[in-house]
Amino acid sequence: MILGFGVLLCFIGIKASQAQKQRVSRAFWEIATPYRYYIDTEKVNLPVPNWGGTWFPWLAAIWNIRYARESIHRGYDKYKDYAFQIPTLSRWEIYICNEQMIKEYRNLDSTKMSANALFQAEYCLPGAMENIHKIDVPILSKGLIWQKMRAATKEDTYFYQFYEEFTFAFKAEMPAIDGDGSWTAIPCFQLATRIVSRMTAKSLVGRPLCRDPELVDLFCDYGNVVPPNGFFLGSLPNFLKPFVASFLASPKMSRRLQSIVLAEATKRRASGIKRKNVGWDFTDWLMNWVDETAPTEYDDTHVAVQIANIVFGAIHTTSQLLVHTIYELATRPSYIPSLRAEITSSISQHSGWTKDALESMHKLDSFVRESQRWNPLDAGSMARRVMQDFTFSNGVRIPAGNWIFAVNSPVLRDEKHYPHPAEFDGFRFARIREQEGQERAHTLVTSSLSNMQFGDGRHGCPGKYMAADEIRMTIAHILVNYDITIEGHGPRPRNVVLGKFIFPDLKAKIMFRKIRN
Repeated sequence: MILGFGVLLCFIGIKASQAQKQRVSRAFWEIATPYRYYIDTEKVNLPVPNWGGTWFPWLAAIWNIRYARESIHRGYDKYKDYAFQIPTLSRWEIYICNEQMIKEYRNLDSTKMSANALFQAEYCLPGAMENIHKIDVPILSKGLIWQKMRAATKEDTYFYQFYEEFTFAFKAEMPAIDGDGSWTAIPCFQLATRIVSRMTAKSLVGRPLCRDPELVDLFCDYGNVVPPNGFFLGSLPNFLKPFVASFLASPKMSRRLQSIVLAEATKRRASGIKRKNVGWDFTDWLMNWVDETAPTEYDDTHVAVQIANIVFGAIHTTSQLLVHTIYELATRPSYIPSLRAEITSSISQHSGWTKDALESMHKLDSFVRESQRWNPLDAGSMARRVMQDFTFSNGVRIPAGNWIFAVNSPVLRDEKHYPHPAEFDGFRFARIREQEGQERAHTLVTSSLSNMQFGDGRHGCPGKYMAADEIRMTIAHILVNYDITIEGHGPRPRNVVLGKFIFPDLKAKIMFRKIRN
């Protein structure tokens, strides 16, 4: 244990190089991992698809640093009507393949299954911790659904303001490009993250705060530091976590975000103006909910904490899907003429950039959904930490403290659910929607047991409608104004694989050329 503590101090030392930190952290994990599997974990009676099985799980865990995704696909192929488990550096992970078992756990409340423990919420998302007094997820979902309904109401100016803010954001973040036929290379991930952050800020805190440079930077950075910080903390013994967390960026960013939102809420209270009007944003909605529903239970501090929590979920997955979609478009130019024609037709038919116009772009929606199917962030979905011992109806018992997931990426490549799953078919879902009775099926925001990219059940992503609007609006705007290709007219930038996750290349550049007419 003394060795582990010394290694950790070396890891966080300011003078250590990045390569040294990586070597030291890997050594620490390898030292600690056998302890976890023989002493620190109550075993679950489920098969293990890895070589090593339950006899040498730490060896399989080291293998899964790089190949966890392969292990999960192998487990699905062998046990697709049941469940299996794989070892990782920090824990056993249980993957549920059986649809009935998934249905049994997806709607359990946080006292039984925690959806926030994955990212070490106590340190990285303090307002999302279990067993603290907070505004619950179903309330936040109601607020985000309220925004969805506003966007769909023609008499409401909400969507117009949303689009207006998008044009401001795009102009602010996109370098000026002359219409002389030349190409300009732009870092794709940076552009996508900043546009998504600005749009999310407009939805959550409104103007003028959504244009504050510090807030925009915080939105950008916070969404991308929580996952690595959380995964790193999760690999450490519990007694070290508070000490290490004090050196990490995510807790500091969370506190700063909360302080900014709380100051804004206090300012709005002091003005004495009820903002129940066309400028009403999510912060206003949540403040009003507290006033009308639970004034003695919650205050503006609770509002600020939950706004900060939403920022994380709203930024990192949305910006990554946007980047994946741009990469797929840039390397599959044959789709662009058809998409461009649909976009211009929809804008003309619906008198401009309206919500109806965006919803009528079925091919665009399909292309984004296929990009998501082709590049799923996580091989698992519906991550939960078991807070109380749980037994499924088929007798499988999961002791408290374990982690369970529904399989995700293997299902997306299963012929049972997707014909020719090994082929990228950008319009696969648009064709399904042409069938009678399927007009609303298989949209980007549709969740089912064959597509849980936005989660499902009680803890399904409540912000998926906002995310879908941000992505489709950005892609549509790009296609009607620019030609795009990969820098150097090269192949698609390779995804980065880490364990069971895949990420888009964060450094690749896309070349933009202004369309002259």
